[in-house]
Amino acid sequence: MEFLEHINSAIQKLILNSPFHETFSEQTAVVYFTDPTCGKEISFTANYIQEGNRVCVIGKKDAIDWKKFNQSALVHMLIKGEKHQGWAEPVSEPGKFFESLNANDKKRIEIIRRMKSSIDSEKDLSASEIKVLISEYRILLITID
Repeated sequence: MEFLEHINSAIQKLILNSPFHETFSEQTAVVYFTDPTCGKEISFTANYIQEGNRVCVIGKKDAIDWKKFNQSALVHMLIKGEKHQGWAEPVSEPGKFFESLNANDKKRIEIIRRMKSSIDSEKDLSASEIKVLISEYRILLITID
């Protein structure tokens, strides 16, 4: 399964780093950061929600590229064909972060929609189903310059 994740990630990065980025990036960004343990640049694709200079990045917790992002860091991002730089803070407890959002908050609604798309669910989810779904994700809050 890791092999397929690498292939999928490589294809997404290829498209998102191409002139077609804006066409395909309504919901997907490329995030670049330096691995603090070895100094190597790592990148991953992820769903995002942007409100002004704040970006909420959502990704599967077990995704290979996400595993190395476990502390605050300077990041570069490619969003809709534009390069950005910012400071990323991993949300240590996504469930609590999610619960802190008002039930009618557009960000909360959009997070659920993006996560539901990963399980191909059109039905409304119960509070307990949402809690389980959120536990499978990591969230980064990024303030871009």
